[in-house]
Amino acid sequence: MKQRMKRSVHGFVIGVFLIMTIGIILNVFSLQESMTMATISRNYLAGGIMGAIFHNLNSLYEKEQLSFLSTTAIHFVIMVVTFLFVGTWSEWLANDWYQSMIACISFLITYFIVWVMCYLLWKRDERVINQLLNKNIKTPTT
Repeated sequence: MKQRMKRSVHGFVIGVFLIMTIGIILNVFSLQESMTMATISRNYLAGGIMGAIFHNLNSLYEKEQLSFLSTTAIHFVIMVVTFLFVGTWSEWLANDWYQSMIACISFLITYFIVWVMCYLLWKRDERVINQLLNKNIKTPTT
């Protein structure tokens, strides 16, 4: 429970940071009209909620009860559903079908890029651990 709370707080902070960064970028390029304090607050809260949920979802990979493919499928579905609900609530997904599709496609591309990077890191870590284990097995301990 304590670990889950730490993950939630950490994810919330990361989510708010990302939303702030995106907001600054949009304002610099004038792609966004001025927002009310209520909209800014809702965006920060939405970013924090998504960050907390997404950060906690990574614990699925630590359990190793399911296959890697099953874990990834569950992780992906929960992330997409969270994005759709939070995106609708926070009005990131507009009433315009075209803009909503662009937002969803951007989310999917980002998910894919991050997943590939994580997968490559996991594979590298696995290779390093196996090399260390094989090295320890081959050296006599007498």
